Parts: sequence; C-alpha cells; structure tokens
Amino acid sequence: MARKTLGLTHLLWVCQQCETRNLGTQKICTTCGKPQPEDVHFIQGDREELLQLQDAAKKSADIHCPYCGTRNSASAQICSQCGGKLAGGTKRQGGRIVGAFKGDQAKGVTCPSCKHENAPNAPRCAQCGSSLKKDEPKSTAKSTKGDGGSLWLVIGLVVVIVGFLIFKGCSRSTDVGVVSRTAWTRTVAVEQFVSVTYENWWDEIPAEAYVTGCEERYRYSSDEAKEDAIEVCGTPYTVDTGTGMGEVVMDCEYKVYDTYCEYEVSEWAVVEYVESDGYGLSASWPVVAAYSDQRAGERKEVYTIWFDTENGSAEFKTTDYGLYQSARNGSEWELTYDGFGKIRSAKPR
Repeated sequence: MARKTLGLTHLLWVCQQCETRNLGTQKICTTCGKPQPEDVHFIQGDREELLQLQDAAKKSADIHCPYCGTRNSASAQICSQCGGKLAGGTKRQGGRIVGAFKGDQAKGVTCPSCKHENAPNAPRCAQCGSSLKKDEPKSTAKSTKGDGGSLWLVIGLVVVIVGFLIFKGCSRSTDVGVVSRTAWTRTVAVEQFVSVTYENWWDEIPAEAYVTGCEERYRYSSDEAKEDAIEVCGTPYTVDTGTGMGEVVMDCEYKVYDTYCEYEVSEWAVVEYVESDGYGLSASWPVVAAYSDQRAGERKEVYTIWFDTENGSAEFKTTDYGLYQSARNGSEWELTYDGFGKIRSAKPR
C-alpha cells in the first residue's frame, strides 16, 4: 500500500527522574532540568494536534552527544552543550509506529493525587504539581496455549491422513484374472458454427467480436495513484520520526475501475453428442449426419473388461483399443491393484 502523509504531531517523553511529561522536541526536562536520555521512548499525548508539514519532517533522526548525552539535530556536527564532536554519537531510530492518531477529541487528564482536572498533554498537575504519568495498560489477551495445542493436533491429523492416502495410492499388489466379458462405448461430438456469448474486459475482447453491452467494474488495486481511480485509505496512525515529532500517515490503495463487456463471436461449439456402444472386441464409431454448417468434433472411447479372480469379479477400464482387442473371453491376465483395490494396469499373460 502507498503511505500518505497528513502532517506532523508533537510526541512526548517522560522524564525518568521526576516523571514530568515533556514535548518530544524539548531536549531538557522542564521541571528538573535532566537531559533527554539516549534511549528515550517517545509516546503519544492524550490529544494530538495535526500540524502542517515542516522542514523537521524531512530531516533525519536526532543524534545524542557521545560525551554529555545532549540531544542535537541530525545536521549538527558539534554538540550544542559541551562542544564535543558528534561523529560517534548515538542516532535515534525512526519509523516505529506509535499508535493510532488520536486527534483533538481527547478529554482532560485527572491528577491521580488531587483529582484536579488538567488540560490534555499537561506536563504536571497544575494544582499539586504531581506527575500525570499514566500506568501502562495491563494486557487483557487470553492465553492461547490451548489453541496452539489444538492447532498442532489438527495439523498432525491432516499429515497422517495425507500420508495414508499417498501410501495407499502408491501401494501395489498383483493378481491373476480371467476375462469374463467386455463392452465398449464410443462418442463423437457434433459441432456447429454458431454465435457464442462471452464476457471480458474491453482491452481483451477480440477485434471481430460484436459487443452487446458494457458496464464499469472494479478490476484491480494499485499502490500508486491512477487516473479515475478511487482512493481508499485506512485509519490514520502516528510514526516516530526520531526528531520528537510524529508523522501522521494513512495507508492507501487505489481501486481501479474499467469497462467490462458482454460480446458475441462466431465459433465452432458442441451442439450434441452421438454415441454407439456394444459388446465384444469389434468396436465402431457412430455415424455423424452433419448439416452443411456442422462438423464432427472430439472423439472419445472407453473400453471395459471384466475379470473373474479368486476374490470375485473385477472391472478395468481403458482407452487403449489395441489392448482391448486382446481381451478374449477365457484369457488370463496379470492385474496390478493399488492400495484401494482398484486395478491400475492389466496385461495378457
């Protein structure tokens, strides 16, 4: 999917010393003055305001001084705090998804100490000065150990069944059979040059076709914008840029519609089947009395041989007419069975 940028929003970081919530772009804690740590974990505020794109969005992630830990912009070469070179500094990692974009509909924050209602994203309680840091929500996910065991049980059962079928299909046994009777069936398709109706996209219709009707239909989705395509986007979410700002983005795709038509072409099509059958070793094809706009099409033949064996009667079908003509009544044949008791091959002894 294509990622569409909506703008920027301020992220926050919590001071490890006094638990004050600071703006992500604030390099020093506004309460105790402690520098933003190198392993800072930016979080979303209770309310996120969508800002217009700024140059900061195009910059790389910030870098921390290897000597004093002060945070500097990615383009800086000398630390703004101690003057040290930043060549060996730690560069923040960007690209982490922080969470769904919250917008500006959030309510105020209630102080856990004095219950005073503070503005969203307030660094500390305006009444008592207590930290407004929120506890991490406890996981409510249920254990899936049982589900995992059930899944492996199902997989194991499927493997056993497939293995059994393969084993039975590949197993072979032999027996001797005596031909008791034979029968044959031969079929000829009768084709006629008629008008046939099909459906397809406009650019895939044959040049000689006669189009009878068209409509617009969804054809495919594209990650890139296409002319006349419908843009479909998901829920906006915030991505950590490594600069203390979050980039608000949406994953979008473009549904492309195209012309889909019904058309007619003239071609040979089967209009009926003519069949003949009988017993014995001499088989004949049915006579096709075709009209001037008709012709004989595909031919099919099936020959059936029945055998008497020690285990009873067995049936074998083949399309080999030469093999069938060898099946004289009373002749002995070597039969090969698969694991399911079906004759896979037969040959005269």
